Amino acid sequence: MSQEKTVVRQSLENAVKRRFPALARVASLPTCVVGVATLAATSSANAAITMPDVAEIVTAIGAVVAIVSSIGIAVLSVVVTVRLFGWIKSALR
Repeated sequence: MSQEKTVVRQSLENAVKRRFPALARVASLPTCVVGVATLAATSSANAAITMPDVAEIVTAIGAVVAIVSSIGIAVLSVVVTVRLFGWIKSALR
């Protein structure tokens, strides 16, 4: 191997050992390189996938916010009323 290829191989081996220490302990360098290359190819392939349209979901969530808020306020009112009643009842004893 040429000097340049040796330096590249050593730097790649060191990078794999730093990034994936558990993998570097149990697998050889070619296995690590193939695994890292597969991960890189997969992530670049996933980058080409278009994002789904979430406008409908956002609209549905926006429509439900008022209902959920009113239920939350009603539950909170009941809890506060029960606590207040208990506090007043204990003060009258």
